[in-house]
Amino acid sequence: MAEIIHGKQYGDTLKCIPLSANTVGRRIETIAEDLKKQVLEQITQCGRFAIQLDESTDVSNMCQLLIFARFCFNIEIHKELLFCEPLKERCTGEDIFSTVNDFFNKNNVLWKNCASVTTDGMAALTGIKKDSGIRLQG
Repeated sequence: MAEIIHGKQYGDTLKCIPLSANTVGRRIETIAEDLKKQVLEQITQCGRFAIQLDESTDVSNMCQLLIFARFCFNIEIHKELLFCEPLKERCTGEDIFSTVNDFFNKNNVLWKNCASVTTDGMAALTGIKKDSGIRLQG
C-alpha cells in the first residue's frame, strides 16, 4: 500500500522495519503509556475535570469499564479516554467505583477536582445502594 501511494523506494524502506508481533505489541504499549501520561498531566494542569463511565461486555464475555475525561486545556475542551479496565469479578457499582478509585489513587488524581460523574444508566449503578466502606481520598 505504501509503495502504491509513495513510490517503490518508500515501500522498500518500510519493508526493512521489524514488525514482529512482540515489536508491534511493545510499540503499542509504549504509545498507550505516553498518551495516558499526557492526559493525566493535562488533567492535573487544568484543575477541574469530569468523567463519564461506560461499561461494556467484550467478545470474550468480560465486562470492560471505560472512563472518559472531559477537561479544558489550552482554552479547548478535550474528551479523552482515561482508561479501560476489565472488571475482574462482578459488574456492580461497588466494583466500578473501586476500579476508578484505585486508578485515581495510583495516578495521583484527586477526587476533589472531579466536577462531575456521568453514566449511561448502566444496570450496575442503578441497583440497591450498598455501603462498601470505601472512602474518597483528596
